[in-house]
Amino acid sequence: MRARPDNAVQPEGAGQADPAGSSANPSEPATGIYLIEPPSRELGDKFPRLPRVGIWEHHLPENRILISDGVCQIVGVDPEFCRDNPGFWSDAVHPRDAERLRETYARFIEGGEPELEVRYRVRHTGGQWMSVLARARWERRDGPGRGLVRGYVMDVTWSERMRLQAEILERIGEGVLMVSRDGIIHFVNAVFENTMGYTPGEMPGQHARVLSFRSRESFDGLLTTVFEATENGSSAVIDLEGRRRDGSMVPLQGRFSSLRIDGAPHVVAVFSDISARKQLEREMMQVATRVQQRVGGDLHEGLGQQLSGIAMMLQGLRDRVSAGPDAGLAAELDEVVSLLNGAIARTRLLARGLSPVRPSAEGIKEGFEELVNNVYDVYGLRVRLRLELPDDLTVDENPVTNMFHIAQEAVANAARHAGAREIHLTFRVSGPDLELQVEDDGVGFDPVHASQAGMGMRMMRFRAEMARGFLSIESRPGHGARLRCRCPARTEKPA
Repeated sequence: MRARPDNAVQPEGAGQADPAGSSANPSEPATGIYLIEPPSRELGDKFPRLPRVGIWEHHLPENRILISDGVCQIVGVDPEFCRDNPGFWSDAVHPRDAERLRETYARFIEGGEPELEVRYRVRHTGGQWMSVLARARWERRDGPGRGLVRGYVMDVTWSERMRLQAEILERIGEGVLMVSRDGIIHFVNAVFENTMGYTPGEMPGQHARVLSFRSRESFDGLLTTVFEATENGSSAVIDLEGRRRDGSMVPLQGRFSSLRIDGAPHVVAVFSDISARKQLEREMMQVATRVQQRVGGDLHEGLGQQLSGIAMMLQGLRDRVSAGPDAGLAAELDEVVSLLNGAIARTRLLARGLSPVRPSAEGIKEGFEELVNNVYDVYGLRVRLRLELPDDLTVDENPVTNMFHIAQEAVANAARHAGAREIHLTFRVSGPDLELQVEDDGVGFDPVHASQAGMGMRMMRFRAEMARGFLSIESRPGHGARLRCRCPARTEKPA
């Protein structure tokens, strides 16, 4: 430590404040402010050099202050400026903090407390206000107001901002999650912890895959897609099925955006629990489906049967007329019967579209076999169908109808867009649930982008939710696709 370098400044007038407060007696001038270049080994050992940290000493009663150039750098001034302007630090202190700072330091000097810690604001030469933390302690105390105080001042602007932002995140009503590129969770707020059923502090450090029902490969693909979708300041909105700690499912809508921390890419997601919205949508679609099923049944069992009866009566009348002399009338009756049969066929087709499967093993078999045959007729593509259904199957019409429509959409997508050579369709009973799986060997796709852009994808998810089920789609470009849907066989309370 240099006792008094040649370039030391002898201030004139008011006392010089050090970074922890002010001189012991503000009415008396400091005898000098000196730069420590570099800090002594003793100071370096006591206060390791951290980024944007300045070290200082206050010698009493001489009122001599020594500072390192780090103090100058915090407020953006050159060390030469510090030498020429002993009051630079006092001038930089925020006016609302100045009095509190002086009083706090005066109590420390006069009261003999062993250590001091104080936070306040200083203005950077760029105009912005910086938050700093100053700590000090008596290194040697020779009596009241006599001895050596050593300390450091540290720029805590970033950490203070992070603390305030974290406090805001804790108070908002939506869940917040931050993950790094390797999928590790670095931050969650209390709302998200509560939503997912985790205790405070339990989630950070775990892999985000624990929050999903997806396989490892599928989740890694989703993570890659999300990071790519949020590059260059873009954002993505995705509906997901979250996995709570107890294994239950919660529907979530995530709004994803990217940020970099120390140069490393991270994604921040703001999640909303959309269970209430999904419940309302499910109820609305259930009403629509029941109306469709009722109309389909009326068309098939009511109007269709009546038209068939009329056609049979006309056919009998035609047979009687043809035995008589009026052959022209018989030909006209033939034309009427033909038109009526066409109307019957269209009615049955419409009825089948509104209510494609009957809720029985035989009805499900007929519906899926017709689906497979239609795919072959239209696309020339064979679908390998596997049904595992007990003969005494008892199910509700709602899950069967919706899962059939999901199978229709999935098979049509594979045939039209994926360039698949082979499709495997499995429908079976598993305990209290119905399970559907559609797998193809096509070109694959990006499930995240497809779920945002494709109406078919959204409708499949809607139908799974309407049947109180769960749908997952695993795919990536060049690797085909696999759709799984699982729904309870009974979704309606028995009468």
